Amino acid sequence: MWYTRAAEVGDAVAQAFLGWMYMQGQGVQRNRRKGFELLKQSCLQNCMQGQFNMGLVFFFQEFGVQDREKSFKWFLKAAKQGLKEAQYKVGEAYYSGYGVEQNYKQAFAWCQRAAKAGHASAIASVGEMYRTGTGVEKDLRLALEYFQKAAEEYDDADALDSLGQCYYTGEGVEQDYKRAFEYFSRANKVNDEHPCALFHLGRSNFLGHGVVQDYEKGVEYFRRASNLGDSEALKALGDCYYHGKHLDRDYEKAVEYYQRSVEAGDDEACYQLGLCYFHGHGVTQDLEQAKTYWRKGAEVGSLSAGEALREHFPDSA
Repeated sequence: MWYTRAAEVGDAVAQAFLGWMYMQGQGVQRNRRKGFELLKQSCLQNCMQGQFNMGLVFFFQEFGVQDREKSFKWFLKAAKQGLKEAQYKVGEAYYSGYGVEQNYKQAFAWCQRAAKAGHASAIASVGEMYRTGTGVEKDLRLALEYFQKAAEEYDDADALDSLGQCYYTGEGVEQDYKRAFEYFSRANKVNDEHPCALFHLGRSNFLGHGVVQDYEKGVEYFRRASNLGDSEALKALGDCYYHGKHLDRDYEKAVEYYQRSVEAGDDEACYQLGLCYFHGHGVTQDLEQAKTYWRKGAEVGSLSAGEALREHFPDSA
């Protein structure tokens, strides 16, 4: 194997790739101790690929040495040398606060550098930050340009889904449910485990937006998206069970899905879960729990939760 011979004579790039192969057991018998040693040797030569791969070792839990700060340190070293994959990872870290203090402006700056170098996911991420005004001034025209570039040049699933959402809501373009459905379908074709695209396909089918209404297919997509942790799909299934919409009414299952949706970060699920506790639907009635969930929802932007808090607990609003 060329990598083995090159690594033995000190080729840093070969050490980086061979080290990663040993870490994962790709084409060789897995030997993480040997893989880690090869990556160290590559890093000692200031090899950006070795630095990036070392960052991945500390990034993923599966290798048993997960360390967010060390992961960021190695990604940053490789990013400063110009590796676009590392630049994107640095941008992601700044965006999520993974291993470094959250900083949206830095997230945008690093993702933009990776985007200029042709990193498809970074291009889509820059578009999303322009769309939401995160780390940069909101600009829907530029957002659409980035989404189009990532979608048409790289067939990026995130960008395809984002374009679909723009057409679905009429954000920056004329609302067009049919075209939105086409983009959601393309995103799903590129990646059939894309949770957002699955939810959006479910919503379109369930409501008959851009496609012939099909409740059964809508629920099927919701389930697939919920199995991947999509917060909106989890809430949608909770709603189906709570209201008995095209599923048998089951308050306990509704509570289960609302709880999972809240844990996944959906603010409106906080309102619904609070409602369950307020009325004792699927759980023992608990007004304090209802107040807690409504307050939590209101704090993250749920208008319904804020209204419920003001109506039922005016002294706590």
